[in-house]
Amino acid sequence: MKFVLFLSFLFVFSICQNLKGRTLLEENVIAIINSDDELALRNATKKLWKTGGFIYIDTPVITITKQAVDIGGSLGGGIIGVKLPNGQYPRFDCKPLRKKYSGYSCLDIAGNNLKVQNLILENAPSYGIFVAGKNNIIDHVITR
Repeated sequence: MKFVLFLSFLFVFSICQNLKGRTLLEENVIAIINSDDELALRNATKKLWKTGGFIYIDTPVITITKQAVDIGGSLGGGIIGVKLPNGQYPRFDCKPLRKKYSGYSCLDIAGNNLKVQNLILENAPSYGIFVAGKNNIIDHVITR
């Protein structure tokens, strides 16, 4: 029992350290991406599809090279950008997709009750966001 409590404390402590004093607004955090790591983002989105929950982006940029980032399911959750110390918000740079695909977006929302907040989606091959579903929230998101 003490070991489980210790691990829980370490998990909460690591989240607090990763966010450098910033607070989480949503519960059920499934991942905090704090580097330009597309694979970590994709693994987190797979978990979101299965369990719901929120992915926090706490890095200046994530370069998207393989295909659009897909979030979905009907369990709720989404992706939230954490305001950076310089006052800017995280970016998904989809420029590498331009060479491979046309008619693609940078972010696909294919589900219900999902939230995307505080992100900049840039250099998409065709359009920034594709939405299919209902009761989704897109708040403070810039596509350019």
